[in-house]
Parts: sequence; C-alpha cells; structure tokens
Amino acid sequence: MIKQKDHLATLRQAALAGVALGALLTVPTYALAQEADTAPDADTTPAAETTPVAEKDAKAEDKIVVTGSRIRRSEFTSISPIQVISGEISRDLGLIEADEILRQTSVVLGQQNDIGVSTVLQGGLGQAFTTFGTVTPSLRGLASSVTGRSRTLILVNDRRLGPVGVGGAPANPDVSIIPGSLIQRTDILLDGASSIYGSDAIAGVINYKLRTDVEGLELNAFYDNSQVGENKVTLSAITGMTTDRGHIIIAGEYRNTSGYRRIDRFPKFSPFIDSDFGPQACQPEREINTNTGEVFSGCASFLADFAVFGPLGTVVVTPGTSNIGVPGYSRLGTAPFNGPDSNGTFGSINNPFTRSHPQDQQALVNPKTERLSIYSLGEYDTHLPTDLTAYYELSFAERNLQTNSFGQGVIEVTGNTPFNPGIGGTLLVPLLEFETDQVVNTFRATGGIKGNLNFLEKIGLNNWTYDAYGLFHQSRGINRTFGDLNNINTARVLNGSVDANNQFQCALDESIEGTQPTRRGTGGFTTSVPNCFAVNFFDQQFLTSGRFSDPAANDLILATAIQNTNIEQITGNAFITGDLFDIPGGGTIQAVLGTEYRYDKVSTINDFNQSTPQALASSNPDVGSQGNRYLYEFYGELVLPLIEDKPFVKSLQLELAGRLINEQFFGSGETYQIKGQWKPLDWLQLSAGYGTSFRAPDTGEQFGTGIAFNVNTRSDPCLPSTNVLADIDGDGIIDYDFAADERSARTISLCNQLGVITPQPGDTLAEIQAAAQALGLFGIGTPSGSFQNFAVLRSNAGNTGISPESSNALFLKASIDQPWFDQFSLRASVNYFEYEVNDSIGQLTSGLILSTCINDPNTTVVNGALVGDLCQFQTRSPTTGLITAVNESSFNLGSLTSQGMDINVEFGADLTFVKKLPILDKLSEVPFLGVTYRATRQFQNNEDVSGDGTFDHNLGEFGFAKFQQNITTRLRYKNWTVLHRFTYSSATDSGLAPFGGGNVCRPTLLARDPNADVSGCTEHIILPNVKLHSLTMVYNADVWTLRAGVTNLFNTVPILDTSIPGDGGTGTPFGLGYDADGRNVFFNIARKF
Repeated sequence: MIKQKDHLATLRQAALAGVALGALLTVPTYALAQEADTAPDADTTPAAETTPVAEKDAKAEDKIVVTGSRIRRSEFTSISPIQVISGEISRDLGLIEADEILRQTSVVLGQQNDIGVSTVLQGGLGQAFTTFGTVTPSLRGLASSVTGRSRTLILVNDRRLGPVGVGGAPANPDVSIIPGSLIQRTDILLDGASSIYGSDAIAGVINYKLRTDVEGLELNAFYDNSQVGENKVTLSAITGMTTDRGHIIIAGEYRNTSGYRRIDRFPKFSPFIDSDFGPQACQPEREINTNTGEVFSGCASFLADFAVFGPLGTVVVTPGTSNIGVPGYSRLGTAPFNGPDSNGTFGSINNPFTRSHPQDQQALVNPKTERLSIYSLGEYDTHLPTDLTAYYELSFAERNLQTNSFGQGVIEVTGNTPFNPGIGGTLLVPLLEFETDQVVNTFRATGGIKGNLNFLEKIGLNNWTYDAYGLFHQSRGINRTFGDLNNINTARVLNGSVDANNQFQCALDESIEGTQPTRRGTGGFTTSVPNCFAVNFFDQQFLTSGRFSDPAANDLILATAIQNTNIEQITGNAFITGDLFDIPGGGTIQAVLGTEYRYDKVSTINDFNQSTPQALASSNPDVGSQGNRYLYEFYGELVLPLIEDKPFVKSLQLELAGRLINEQFFGSGETYQIKGQWKPLDWLQLSAGYGTSFRAPDTGEQFGTGIAFNVNTRSDPCLPSTNVLADIDGDGIIDYDFAADERSARTISLCNQLGVITPQPGDTLAEIQAAAQALGLFGIGTPSGSFQNFAVLRSNAGNTGISPESSNALFLKASIDQPWFDQFSLRASVNYFEYEVNDSIGQLTSGLILSTCINDPNTTVVNGALVGDLCQFQTRSPTTGLITAVNESSFNLGSLTSQGMDINVEFGADLTFVKKLPILDKLSEVPFLGVTYRATRQFQNNEDVSGDGTFDHNLGEFGFAKFQQNITTRLRYKNWTVLHRFTYSSATDSGLAPFGGGNVCRPTLLARDPNADVSGCTEHIILPNVKLHSLTMVYNADVWTLRAGVTNLFNTVPILDTSIPGDGGTGTPFGLGYDADGRNVFFNIARKF
C-alpha cells in the first residue's frame, strides 16, 4: 500500500516550483496530449498491436504521438506505461465496438458498465450513476463497487467525452456512441494522470483516436452472429479531401443489434436445465454435500405461475385442474403440486417450483439497440499572421434502446372484490412485465485555432506554438417504461363499490386516503378517473404475463413512467508550448503552460408517475435532479533532458507536471507528477514515476437523483424480519413463535430502550397481542394472522459538501529493444504499478447503515436515540422507536488499493527459412510472422466500502482475476493475413462463505433437523479458468478488404453452477468483462473509391 510520506512533500514542491519557473519565464509547455495530435501516416501502425518488421529502417515508423506526450515515441520508449491498440487490427479480430476493443486487454479489470450490466440490472449499481444503457470501461479494477464510477478518464481525439444518459444525474460517459469502425487507434495511459488531464484520470486515460487519413470514399459493412442468436449489422461510410491548406472528413456509422433473451442462452449455457420445467434461478449461496454428492441451494421460491397467499395457502394457476374446488387454481404442498418444504424455501435444485418463471425467460439480456453516429472534422490554414490554422470537430450520435424485464406485484383483494372466483380475501402476486424504450442524443462541437509564436525567437525562445479551443457537449435523453401498476387507479378500483343502480363506482380520494399500502392507497388525488370500471384482477393472463385480456384494463391499471434528462458540458482550453534552453551535456528543455475551464449542468425532469412516491407499485421514483457547477485549472509541464550520449547514460530525462484546481463547491486543490527515465544503453530503458491524482465530485454525487421515497419494508433491525406468527401447538390458534425471532438478545434490549417492545415468554395473551401489534404483527389468538410493513423514507440526494477523491500512483518500468539480430525484432517491457485511492465517494445503503449501527458493540441509547457507528444516518419515531427515515446520500468513505505488474512482448520476423522447404520454395514473397504478448499479474485489490477500515479483498473474486493474458499471432503472406488470438483469465470465485461458515452446512438444508450438523459441505460457486480463442482470415488489396472469422472459437462461456446477484438470472457474471454470448461468426467487406 502506498503512503504519502513526508519526504515526498519536498519533491512535490520541486515539481510545482519547476512548473512555476516556466510560468515566470512565460515559456509554457504542453500538458501531455491536450490537443488533437497529428495522426500517424496511413501505413504506420501502432507498436502495441503490430509486430515490428525486421528491417531497421522500418522501426522509425513505429514511433507515433501517443497519449501522454507530444514527443513521438512508442509504448516501449515512453516514460509512462502506455498501450496502443490498432483499430485496424481490432477489426481484423472482429472487435468493432469501442468497449469490445478493450475487453480482451489485460489491464481492464473489475466492474465494467457494459450494456448487459446497465440493462439486465436496470441501471447497474445505482440509478444516479450507471444509468441504464450506458457503457463505461474501467482500468486496474479501480471502479467503485458502490456507485459504478470507473475512475478512468475517457477521451475522444484527446478531448474529454462528457456524461451521457437518462434518469437521475448521469455522470459517466458512454463509449457505445463512438463509431467503432472509424477508430484509428486506442491509446491506454496506465498511470494516474490528473496532473496532465485533470479530474477523473485516477486509474489512467483511454483515448479513442478517430481516423483522419482519408482521401476519397470508403464504404464498410460488418455482420456478426453469436451463439445465442444475436445479430449485429454495422454500416459505415467515410469520405475526405485534402488540399495544400487543409483537410475535411465526413463520416457516418449505423449499427443495429437484435439483442437476445434469457431463454436464448439457457438451452446452450445453463448449468442446470430441467427438460420439463426449464432453467433454475437460485440465490447466491449454493453448497454440495460431498458425502452424498447432492447439490443444495437457497433457491428463491419464484413460483411457476403466480402466487396467492391467503386462507387457502399458496395457490397457483393450474389451467384445467384444481385441488381446492376452484377451477383453474391449485394449492401447493398438496398432491400433485408439491412445492418448497413448509419449513423453508431451501431444497434440492431439482424442485420444479424453484425455477424462474417461464415468462421471465423472455426478458432481454442484451437489449435491442440502434445507433447512428455522424462525425466530421477539418482544419484550414488561413495564411494569417502566426500561421493561424482554424479547426473544428463535430459529432452527433443517437442511441435507441428497447428492453424488458420482469418483477412481481402485490395486490390485496377481499372476498367481495369483483370477479373473485372464491379464493377469499388474499394477496395476488402477478408477474409484471416492464417494457422500456429509450432514446439518447449526444452532440459535440469543437472549434479552435492553433499556430506558431515565432516572434519569441527574438528573445531566444524557439519552436513555440499555441492552441486554444472550446468544446460544447450535450446529451438529451428520454426513457419510457410501461407495465408497472398504477397505484392510484388500482386503489380506486379496489376501493370501489356498487351503487343503488347496481353500477360499479370507483372510489374517490376521500375514501382512499390512508388505506394500507397493499390496497394501493396513496391519497392526494382529487379528480375521478375517466372510464374507471371494475377490473378483473383474477384474469389469468394478467396474473401470468402482466397484461390483461381487456386492453381497456391495461390502459387503466398499467402505467407509463417517463424520464427526461438534459446534460451540458462546456470546456475551454488554451496552452502554449515550446523550447526553453539547452542543458550543457543534455538536451533542450521543453515546457507547457495552459489553463482549462469546465462547466457542468444536469437537469432531469420526470412525469408524475416517475417522480411521485408510491405512484407506481414496483418502480423507484426519481423526483428529478437540477444542478450545475464549474471548475477552472492551471497546468504545466517541464521536460528536462539532463544528460545525453554519455557512457552508460545514453539519456537521462526528468519530467515534472503540476495542476492547480479550483472547484465551485469543494474549493482548491493541487496534483503533481514526477517521472524519470534512464537509458544506460541504446536498447535498455528504465523509468519510474510517482504522482497524485484527484476526482472531483461529479454532478451525480453533488446533485444526485433527488430520490426521496417511502419504502414499505421490515428492514428495521428492531423488527422481526420474518413472520413469527405460527400455530406452534396445533390448536388452530395463531401464536407468537419465540424460536423464530432471529433478533439477538442485545438487539432486543437496545430496541426496548427505544420504546420498541418485544413479547416475552410468560407474558399474558393481552401483553403479547399488544406488543406484537406494535411490531406490525396481527392475529395472535385468532385462526389467522398477518404482518405489515412500515414506510421508511429513503433518500439518496446529492451532497455538495463532499470532498474530492485523491490518489497516489507509483510505477516502475523497464523495457528493451534487442539490437543484436537483424533477422527478427524483439521488444519487451515490464511495468510494476501501485495505486491508492483515498476518500472514495460512495453511498451507504440503508441495510448497511442499519445493520452496522445495531451491531456495533459500542452502540448505546442516549436520550432515546441510538449512538454508534453510522447511527447518525437514521431517524426514528420518538413515539414508537421505529425507523422513519434513512439518509443514503453520497459520502467520503474509505480507500481502495491496486497493485500488480504488466508484461508486454512483441516479436516480428520475416520467415525466410520457409523458402528453403519443399513446395514452399515456390512462394513469390517471404511470409511475415508477428506475435504480441500482453499479461497482467494483479497482486492486490482491496476496497474499504463502508469507510470503517474493514477491507474487502477483491482479488480472486468474480471480475478480479489474479492473472490475465492475451497472445495475438499474425501470419501475413502477400495480401492475405491469418490472425489468432488467445485470451486467458485465471479462476475466480464468489467470495461468499458457505451457509453455516467453515465446512458445515446450515442444518435446515439437510434432513430438516435443527440439531443435525452435517459435515463435508463446501462452497460451490467457482468460475474456472476462462480460455478464449479467435481466428480470422483477412484479404487486403488496393481497394478491397475482406474479413471472415470466429471469435470465441470453442464457444467458451463462463458459467457458474448457480445464479448470483448481478447475473440477471443467467448464471453468468455481467459487467465484469466476461464473454457471455458464446461463439461469434463475423464477416466484413470494405471498398475504397
């Protein structure tokens, strides 16, 4: 773990002083790639993805301007650890989307907000942060597991990509809007770079460089089909023109993705299939009795059809048969419908009633999407003084997304409810389908000028240039979701009555105000609903699919919720760069000085259904977000070539960078970086760097979603979390089951001091009844009982009082470029890295707040309130002692560390020996072989999620493989190239402990004997090594390019032997970089005119 020791303060002061010296001399430098760099020549391929040719004169062309420096260099000669990925070779491998290009790299680790996690999980980790449909990659496993923040800065053509999304206060960029077929290369800067680029560059920088080397017209068509039946079609066109005074490029890309459903995956990838009943969907805990080999799981009792809980027990739809005398309905637990054991929901996974609902298998895993991107750039030499050149960049992207998901509703009916078939008063639990349509438009406009400052040569300052630009970014999104229960109309219907004329009349507000939540009473509405009528809530089509047979009932009872979000970001940046003076025995000092201003604004305005608490039955309300902030920064850099061309010191160079920040709310701050490079020999380079970075609280964390709503729950630890009402003595009368009350004696004691009284053995029936009713338990001493939930106000609005995240980063790097053999080239680099992120910004969930408070051994009751760890974030009623509100706003929490090592190797050779072999001696040209190897060995990834000093050791858990590698092999002969890529990720597991702890199963799992202690049970959630192969054939002529290939050649999909939180019920971890789609076959044709 990195600690910022006192002696580093001296280095920091030296770095900032050096930059200040540059400012005093009015000779600023360039802050590493702050403007759009000149692209490599058309025939120049980045070193990271291209095997170097054997000829010495070709090596010069491997040097390019990469992110992190204006100096032309490759990833093997750069001081900073950099990887450069060729867009052309990525397309050769069938990787066309911006996030796909990164997915198989070894430096991508941990939470990745891909299209799966943001749709299957309905927004990923938090509505305010990873908004639905947004795709954001993350480096080094440094993304927040709480909020989904990637802590990785995303650039397009060297300029910040602003937030994109809809709902809440989106703060993450969306790389899916980048036209993948137009990506020329992707630069990955792998050190903390806030001194160079500003906020967010904690883990590093991903810079997508789009093509500029176009003359004429190019058309491109790309198609791929996955094992799960998903089809993707991409069409693109790009045209350009170059004159002696400038150039202009216009390009467009259209992409259509068909999406796929859960049922499309299960027949191919599900680890547990029942031929009669379909796939299972189980909870994360899953164990195996190694004595018998039988697998057991805490499977969710998500019934095959719908459930009715009432005096008849659990009743499901059974068309054409019945065991209770009500046609079409049967009770579970009575032959022949045997459901989960009455002692609990735990049982063998072979139980058909623990499977996912059949309709739920129609949920889309990947959504249907259409994307249109239009892009143009150009520059023009005005022939004005200072060689002023004007330039622009324009882009527009539209993303249309359609998806669906399923959930359960709860409706309370009585025996008098119209259309009741005779089941009596009960709870209906219908399956609800939520259909979502989303459109997000993103517009970016950049305009700037650049030129020379030759007049400074009069005072001895050479090669000075300037660059200034303004950037406007706007994202507008609308999200419509249909299918949730309209609480208000549902309450009006359920509370309606038949008038004297035998006509059904819906209830008005005065008769509904204050009704129980299960009856959908919300109050506050004063007008009647047009065309309100008696609705058949027992419609079996509604109960099993979420849609009524009567379309009018759908219009009345089912609601549409609408979210509208507008995001704006305005950036202004200006810098000057040039040479200062020569160092005796060294080189020329280069300097940069610049300033940047950024303004962020977010506005989410939603309709009544989306913004009103309890207007909808299942959806969390979003009451809207409004906020804006600004920040301005000054940055500088000095490059000091101290020694050159001396024995054992071919070069010795020092680089200093610093940035001063002032933000509207948190005030001022500073970051710095110190890097050094020593080349003792021409072929050996040693470098190191240390610096600080920061991430300013973004609009989501400062202004939040504005969500503040009542949740009907029993999450209060002062309440029994399960129903403790049971007929324990068999006399037909409901008793208080003291043995079922899982609360500890200490918890009960603390709650009693708050005024929450718990029944005690030996109490009179009246005392037990009174205490139980205060706990929301009713019916003791009667033939039937019920329990109620309590409304708790939960809020996660933003917090403008939080501080920025800060980080320290260290790297040590060694690289070689062998000079001894002309027959082949070999280059290699090893990079050791450490990161420590402090004051990480996250949210404490209500569950964590409540459990931590009550379980803190030091928690006490003072003046009727709990005093202890996190207790200050809850509010309790002074009369009942129960929870009334929990504050889940953004807070500065704990720290996060990441430590590991990267290895990069490139080999290239002309295979001259093959012409000496039989038959092959007829070849007209010598084949070329290139091999690129990349690997990352992670040593540590620890996160203090709650800020209490308790670390979650992520390494080895899902998405945090200890070792990742990929090997790309290219064999080229004339116009033909064959490529193979092998990708490996080491085994991971869930990180969950077995049920009973240690190697002992929970007694209720086996034999249902509370006194049984079954040994030999072990955790059973392991993801083995993931090995992927891809194979491609490419034909590249003067004007034609043809590609055909297979990714994931052997159809390897990471399948767990259970379902886990975050897999969308699919058995595959989403959002962690794994290939969930199986084998893909792709074809590509391109033509130049």
